[in-house]
Amino acid sequence: MSEPNSIACIKRDYLYRLAKEGKRPDGRKANEYRPIEIEADFIDMAEGSAKVRIGNTLVVAGVKIMEGEPYPDKPDAGAIVTMVELNPLASPVFEHGPPRE
Repeated sequence: MSEPNSIACIKRDYLYRLAKEGKRPDGRKANEYRPIEIEADFIDMAEGSAKVRIGNTLVVAGVKIMEGEPYPDKPDAGAIVTMVELNPLASPVFEHGPPRE
């Protein structure tokens, strides 16, 4: 059996101490939120959009509407197409392109 990693133990002890004190590593209280900023209609060329910042995390969302012909098998229904673009650092598990089955 290997010995516990001393750095992991120090970090664990530090996090336990912070939890007991009701604090977070960045100095906020346990029940304190990061600053939140919301800016609507951020993208001029979109029918709707928003920029949301929570602490150092930034999310931009836009909605674009395109009229088109319905699919032949569903003449009374529309279609919704979704897309997402992520910064490569946003998630190590995000894969570009269509989903795999």
